[in-house]
Amino acid sequence: MVASHSIPEPQRDGPSENIARRVQRTLEQFDSLPDEALIGIRPVSILIDRSFASIWRDVAKGRLAHPIRIGARSTRWRVRDVRAAMRGGT
Repeated sequence: MVASHSIPEPQRDGPSENIARRVQRTLEQFDSLPDEALIGIRPVSILIDRSFASIWRDVAKGRLAHPIRIGARSTRWRVRDVRAAMRGGT
């Protein structure tokens, strides 16, 4: 009989850690991003202090510009539009 030893899998960061790192990096670089740069809903939510649902309501009511669809399940906002929303305009 051969003894079976299990080798532990290396610990990997899960999706939430990767997302958190990307969001943090975006927030740290936001002031230096060009106006045409694209950012996702998570940093937008933090920057304008709104929930995801409120962001979509703001889009529907014209308080935030419509995002750009870059895939079937991926939308991004122009930094220029987020900065305008932060100032209170569109």
